Amino acid sequence: NVTNEKLKSPESSSWLSTAINLSYLKNAASKLGDQWKDKYDKAHDYLSKQIGDADAEKELLDLTDNYVVDNCAKKAIKDNKRSGIVHVQTSSTPDKCEDVVSKQKDDGSFELSDTICKELEVPTEEKEIVTTVKSSTPNPKLQSPESDPWWKTALTLSYLNVAAPHHKKQWEDKHDKARDYLSKEIKDPATEKELLDCTNKYVVDKAHDKAVKNNVHENIYVTKLDFDDDTARAVHEGLRAPVNADTDTARIVCDSQQEDGSFTL
Repeated sequence: NVTNEKLKSPESSSWLSTAINLSYLKNAASKLGDQWKDKYDKAHDYLSKQIGDADAEKELLDLTDNYVVDNCAKKAIKDNKRSGIVHVQTSSTPDKCEDVVSKQKDDGSFELSDTICKELEVPTEEKEIVTTVKSSTPNPKLQSPESDPWWKTALTLSYLNVAAPHHKKQWEDKHDKARDYLSKEIKDPATEKELLDCTNKYVVDKAHDKAVKNNVHENIYVTKLDFDDDTARAVHEGLRAPVNADTDTARIVCDSQQEDGSFTL
């Protein structure tokens, strides 16, 4: 959060967009520095002249460094999780989908299929899985004993959506029946969404873990940014390798520079 009053003024919006571009070039496109150093210096001069306060300028750039690094880290993590999803999708087959949906009951609920457990490499004991995924929410309605079949149903739906979207025609009607079951049982859209968010995360995380175990991933190291210089440098160095911008991206950023040295977003 901004503490310097000068950075809260209406004219600070152009400073912010300029600072974000500077932080992006410095942290995500450092290896292309020879292409944008003159524009970087011009923008830095613009900030110094406009703000006229070294402490406020440092605070602004610290904040935008933090913002850019944090979002680069989130993108890196998201990309890495995607490799796990692709990995589990490649092993999905019509026969496996058939086994999963064969566990649907007349009311629309699902029992957990051994196929899901094997594909995600998790224990085959239903109670253990449900207990684990239940711990991801404090919602009392989702902690109740009566919620166990909801969790098993939601886990099955999440698995189908994450691991078998290319076989959707095979399970879509059963998916819809299961959603109707959850809606009727839970009677609260917000709680139903929370349930599915938890099971989606569980399935994606387990798919990622499986990919890591099978070396189907890229190592991405993310360090939490604090505002001391040593930590900032460590984060910047850690992120430059996996999240480097390409030449076109850096060029687009540089092309947004105005004559006064400021950048637009």
